[in-house]
Amino acid sequence: MGPGHAHLSTTQTYLPAGRDEIVDAVRAHHERQNREARVQAVPAAGYRPESLDELFGRAW
Repeated sequence: MGPGHAHLSTTQTYLPAGRDEIVDAVRAHHERQNREARVQAVPAAGYRPESLDELFGRAW
């Protein structure tokens, strides 16, 4: 057998993503961002919430 890949499917690694794959990836990214945005951050011990408000402009 000559040089190259044993299976044609391994060449898919080098092929650019199709439109549907890109749209799916972008949608999944935005869904993850929305889920993470709903999680309330809790300041670590020793930080005063008013200091964080001053730094980040929001209430903790």
